Amino acid sequence: GRGDAKVTVEGTFNVNGKFGGDIYGINNAKVVISSAATITSIVSIEGTGTKTQSGTNVTFYFTAGQSQTRNLTLNNASGTTAASTGATYTYNGSAWA
Repeated sequence: GRGDAKVTVEGTFNVNGKFGGDIYGINNAKVVISSAATITSIVSIEGTGTKTQSGTNVTFYFTAGQSQTRNLTLNNASGTTAASTGATYTYNGSAWA
C-alpha cells in the first residue's frame, strides 16, 4: 500500500462521517470531530486518486487497489495526539490541543 493519507489543514476541517489518515496543521488549524464520526478502523481503497475543488470544498476520489485499515492521527513536531470523537483540536504551531 501507499501508507496513510496525509492531509494538511489550514483553517477548519470538520469530520462528520468517516475519516482515516494522518492530519497535519498549519496557521492555527482546527479539526472538529463530530461525536457521531468514525475515526478508527476505516477501510481505505488504495490506488490512484484525483481531486475536485469548488470554492473551499475539496473532494478526493480514489480508485481500485487494495483495502487497508486506517485510523485518524493528529501529527505534530513532537509526535502524535490521540483523537477522540466529540472533540475539537487546534494546532498552536507546534502541537494539537
